[in-house]
Amino acid sequence: MASYRRAADFLNFGNVDIVCLQHEYGIFGGRAGSHILELLRHLQMPFVTTLHTVLREPDADQRIVMEEIATLSDRLIVMSEHSAEILQECSECLTIRST
Repeated sequence: MASYRRAADFLNFGNVDIVCLQHEYGIFGGRAGSHILELLRHLQMPFVTTLHTVLREPDADQRIVMEEIATLSDRLIVMSEHSAEILQECSECLTIRST
């Protein structure tokens, strides 16, 4: 987890204007990729998240991770209209901030 904090520090002090996160379950460590949340919680600049997989019925860990990513992200991008529809249908299960 310390490496995710160091990465956030590097980005925060590196004159970075925006971060683009490419999210896919299984890429990042922890349950359902939860380690990436450590980086996201410490970023001081806006970030946009591209969701490569949107699950209609996420398990509890996947739901927690997706909920926090959606809450922290300045924007979400999905790969298809179908994925956008799933996110809209699950809006009551995900706390998605509208901007």
